[in-house]
Amino acid sequence: AKPALLTNQTTAAFSFSANEDCTFEYKIDDNDWQQDYNTERSLGIVIFNELAEGRHIFQVKAKDIFGNIGEPTLYFWEIDTAIESPSLRFVDSNNSPILYTNVQRVKIEIFNEKEASGWFISENSFPPALDSPDWLFTRPVDFLLSGNQGLKIVYVWTKDAAENISKLGNSASITLDTLTPELSINDKPALLTNQTSAAFSFSASEDCTFEYKIDDDAWQQDYNTERSLGIVIFNE
Repeated sequence: AKPALLTNQTTAAFSFSANEDCTFEYKIDDNDWQQDYNTERSLGIVIFNELAEGRHIFQVKAKDIFGNIGEPTLYFWEIDTAIESPSLRFVDSNNSPILYTNVQRVKIEIFNEKEASGWFISENSFPPALDSPDWLFTRPVDFLLSGNQGLKIVYVWTKDAAENISKLGNSASITLDTLTPELSINDKPALLTNQTSAAFSFSASEDCTFEYKIDDDAWQQDYNTERSLGIVIFNE
């Protein structure tokens, strides 16, 4: 028995055996050799607790009843107990940050993730379990928002090869609005008139910009400063 080559466990248990009755000596890192006093003469067991983060080496050697001492057997492993917490932002096609979107699938950028071997993105702030099936093992470039309209808060975690999960579920917010505004024409000329001028006013159910056209002319921008109200007048 031995720890994994890369682990987040600070306890390490070793069991070792020989092909004849022996005594064993072992050491970890730069510590002194110690005697294993297990009564099983061909089997040894040792446990180390509260080991420091980083690389470690375990060595063990056997001595038979005739005083023959074998070469030490070595085992290297690494303890990694933490992973940096990533951050997230929503961006447009030019990689500029955005706060609003009218599509559910939005482009994302993730930072502080150089140790990541898995990514977990969710609108739920509850930290993920290590064995959740929703972990992604390819770096994500977009995220599918839930369909309900309004403000969304999206959280991100990463995990590394040692199975550490980032501590913080850092988040980014975005507002989803996929509904077209409701538009009303408030003032307009009569259906039949002798006036060669026509004045229109129109309004929307939310802050908007307006474009308008008459007959076969091109669309034009309305530059009225009232974001929910538009006015335009045609003469002659």
